Amino acid sequence: MDGLMSLLVEDVTVCSDSGGKVSGAARQPIQGRDRVARAMIGNAARAPEGTTLEVIEANGFPALLIRVKGQVVGVLTLEVEGDFIRAIRNVANPDKLAHLNLPPTSGQERRLSA
Repeated sequence: MDGLMSLLVEDVTVCSDSGGKVSGAARQPIQGRDRVARAMIGNAARAPEGTTLEVIEANGFPALLIRVKGQVVGVLTLEVEGDFIRAIRNVANPDKLAHLNLPPTSGQERRLSA
């Protein structure tokens, strides 16, 4: 928890776009270092078996591509300011992810284990 919190600015914000189609996605923005860190750790703990993360670039931002058993289920873009994360944008709307039939990138994939 401390390691994650040290990467976040005090007023960091997470916004999610699930299109109302993904249960568990936040419907309202989450704001503040403590609330964001707790939400991120809670989501990681509830990740289904077979969840992997890949470091990519999306819309000019560093991002994490989230897959479950090989299928893309989300993209987290990170708005970075200096050495800190200012905002996280989570796209989990299946309609917006449908075009991402990306093969796993060798060497960048990490299994998520809570």
